[in-house]
Amino acid sequence: MMSSPIRFATDLDKEFTEVEAQILSVHNAQIGRIIKIDTQGLTYKFYYSDNDYLQIEAEETPGSIENSDSFGQYLTDVEFQVEIDLI
Repeated sequence: MMSSPIRFATDLDKEFTEVEAQILSVHNAQIGRIIKIDTQGLTYKFYYSDNDYLQIEAEETPGSIENSDSFGQYLTDVEFQVEIDLI
């Protein structure tokens, strides 16, 4: 099993390489360990336990946290560490 960091493509990237991989873990400094991400609709749900999630606005006010005061009003750290296993 090989794990390595991954950098997702942005409009600043000049080259693109396609690989198949299994996601092993996702972490964000502000949220912590993320076990599931639901991207349906105009808000994303970042689950940090089976029943607990942050609902984050993705369209009109990107980064606005809509359902939790304990994490602040905005997702200020937008860097996510993704551990993968290349297939």
